[in-house]
Amino acid sequence: MSSKYRGIIGYLQLDDFWDSLSYNEKKYISRYSQDQLDSETNNPIKGEIISSNLTRLSYLYPFIGSSVTEKRWELADKLITYCDKLDDTIIRKHFFYMNAANCYYLQRRTREDAIEKAIQYCKKDIEIAEQFKIDFQEDLINLAIKLNREPRYILPYYPSFKQLCIMYEQGNQINNALVVCNKAISLGFINDKTKSSMIGRKSKLEKKLNVQKNTDATESS
Repeated sequence: MSSKYRGIIGYLQLDDFWDSLSYNEKKYISRYSQDQLDSETNNPIKGEIISSNLTRLSYLYPFIGSSVTEKRWELADKLITYCDKLDDTIIRKHFFYMNAANCYYLQRRTREDAIEKAIQYCKKDIEIAEQFKIDFQEDLINLAIKLNREPRYILPYYPSFKQLCIMYEQGNQINNALVVCNKAISLGFINDKTKSSMIGRKSKLEKKLNVQKNTDATESS
């Protein structure tokens, strides 16, 4: 199926997405496309692109973060809705889900369904965490082979575990928060950007749960 556009939009056959944008949204995408395309032109519908490592998802999802920075919430919504339907690698899906969850969490004080949507995308991200771990470590091994080095089996920070824990805790769903902590620890995603890590977070949640149980027991006696 041929595209009516040239440039990266035509190459990736993103006609339907491009046509759904307003004039100002197209200008915004064009403004930031130069960083994505690493080319002299920042116009995503001009120029000939013979080959590219970009996929539809890897081209579009970074715009979610920049839209959030500039509080372009409507554009962020369009990007998330469109990207959610795209198939791609687990690693690319992880970065998309992470951006989507963060987008909605940042709107928690101004948007009624923000927490619900943030939880939804954190859950989607956590569902693929085990496969992400496998694919990520395979990439590390392949890179080590390419560089003729010993592979380093390290896992990156996986924000959705911490973010979902925080949202559950804020909603007084301590048991659910503990389930998330346990899954993160079992998969090896210990780092949560704090000194105590997910292990310390789990301990604090357990103490909080015990206090709640003791309070409930006292009140009912």
